[in-house]
Formats: sequence, structure tokens, C-alpha cells
Amino acid sequence: FNHREKTNPWGMKEILKGHFTHILDSIEKEMSLHPQSTCVLFLSPEEPRIESHIRKALAEIYGLGPSPEYSHIKDSFNFEVSLHSFGSQLADYCAGVFNGCCRFYPQSIDLFRHQVWPRVQKKNKQALGWGITEIPPNPLNRKHTEEILKKVFQTKESDYRVRIENRLKSKQKK
Repeated sequence: FNHREKTNPWGMKEILKGHFTHILDSIEKEMSLHPQSTCVLFLSPEEPRIESHIRKALAEIYGLGPSPEYSHIKDSFNFEVSLHSFGSQLADYCAGVFNGCCRFYPQSIDLFRHQVWPRVQKKNKQALGWGITEIPPNPLNRKHTEEILKKVFQTKESDYRVRIENRLKSKQKK
């Protein structure tokens, strides 16, 4: 969770606080596009020690009550087993695709380009620092991520998506 080769380690609460602040800022930005909307967050239950750090990090972010900074986000967090949570499954999928993309797996690159990248939050067409960010901020990590993404978008594109019609035709031939 906190093994870092390029940056000094942070305490677990500080790492969680950094990630939650980034997530809450991103959610608020999206939700503010729909003024009447409210977001409720569900977290996957973890081991009790990590849940304690999560609660402490969130208490520091929210202080004594609802934050006007996050007016579209319900100021409570619910725990739900990730197997039952669509949001957790979607986050796991995106993280897996990005991980495979960083390892230059062709199918992951294709999925990243067509399914994940178009949905990554951007500002002035820049995703780094917005939808994709390093926590804690670090110029060396940013440069490394920029280099990976540059290679990903320079790689010759292969379409690994198989249309349902082609799948059905191949099954009929058998």
C-alpha cells in the first residue's frame, strides 16, 4: 500500500486523505454540471485497521459537518461488499485496464484508448493532474506517467474488440 521507490512514504491516513480529496474534488466537478444532483459514496469494507484510517482521513476532510466545498456529495460514507457494488467493479476494471496499458499489453492499450481514456476527466484536454494524478504530487512520477501515455498513444493500434456477429459466425462453423 505504501511502498514507494520514487517518493518518500506517507502515513496511511495521509495517503487516504490525498486520494479522497482528489476523488471528492472530481466528483464535485462532475456533479456540479447537474445542479439538482447528489452523490452518495459506497466503499468496500476493508480490514478494521484500514477502515479506522479511512474514518480518520474523512473526519479531517469533513471536519465537524457537511462541507460547502462538496455541496453535491452526501457527507456520509457507506460500506458495501465490492462484489455487490457496480461502482467498485467498474473502478477495478478501469484500474486493471490502466495497469495493463502501463505494461504495454496490446489488448489493454486498445481498451484504454476506446473505453477508458474518453471518460477520463480532463482540463484543457490534459488528463494528468485531473483525471489521472499521482498522490503525493511528484514531478518524477508525473514525467514517468507522461512517458508511458506518450508511448501508449504512439503504439500502432490494433482492434481487439470482437463484434458479436463475428463470435456467432465462428460458433456456427463449429
